[in-house]
Amino acid sequence: EIYGSAEECIKAGASSIHLHVRDDEGRPSSDVERYRALIDPLRRKYPDVIIDGCCTRGKTFQESLKPVEDGLLEITPVNTTGGHSGDLMRIFPPSWLMAKTEYLQRHNCKPQIAVYTPGDIDNAERYLIKTGILEKPYYWIILAGMPGWMPMSNPQNMMTNLISYFQRIKEIDENSIIKNL
Repeated sequence: EIYGSAEECIKAGASSIHLHVRDDEGRPSSDVERYRALIDPLRRKYPDVIIDGCCTRGKTFQESLKPVEDGLLEITPVNTTGGHSGDLMRIFPPSWLMAKTEYLQRHNCKPQIAVYTPGDIDNAERYLIKTGILEKPYYWIILAGMPGWMPMSNPQNMMTNLISYFQRIKEIDENSIIKNL
């Protein structure tokens, strides 16, 4: 199903694909064989498409980032704050996000700052940019409408948030590359 959805997006003109690999129960997984089963055929058929994916599952830091170590992803999000989504509570301490960013860059995978709240922007600046860890150009992805994070209750609210996030990112670095989902 994930392959079919990715292929539909590519055929519709997408130049990059963001993937969440799943286990048999539908939970996010960092299983390298599952990544290979999905990504290898996409790369063979669509060699110019950028493969982007999440690496947040694993019993260890290295296990969760094994798809990066194996060269399967060209870009992946870095979450700079914790949050609650559905029945999942995610916590990303500064030491973890700094180590992940360094690890990604060492393995030629571009970190993309995931923005759910204004705190994500400020933490990225504080822990990744001002420390010199994150290499330019800075990539950001604004994840609008995630329950519990960015309010999207009406068009006015949505636009106010998106504009303020965009402006804040450009204050940090006017050459930042911003993607909105």
